Amino acid sequence: MSKREHRQFTAEQKLEILREAYQAGVTVSDVCRRHGLAPSVFYRWRAAAQGDSAVALKPRCAAYAA
Repeated sequence: MSKREHRQFTAEQKLEILREAYQAGVTVSDVCRRHGLAPSVFYRWRAAAQGDSAVALKPRCAAYAA
């Protein structure tokens, strides 16, 4: 089995993906499929964004910030 590629999104990209789900007629499932995300990742991002804006969406590890 091959490893799945670990993709990294910027805070701005995460916020844009979150905004997509708020459009009329769009579901979280649609957005997740379009971007190749698990719904749990989407909801984690949403909780982080609601908690402390875009700052919470930045990578936690310096290795991922590159």
